[in-house]
Amino acid sequence: MHCDKIAVMDAGRVVEFDSPSMLLAQSQSVFAALAKKSGTAFE
Repeated sequence: MHCDKIAVMDAGRVVEFDSPSMLLAQSQSVFAALAKKSGTAFE
């Protein structure tokens, strides 16, 4: 993924904000769950 930071929003509020690698490493991350559901593999 070619970005420095990702903001994950829910109901108009930022619920997560960090680098993609940090968000993917967190098992309870909304972003990690979305990536897993989509079947997307990130470098």
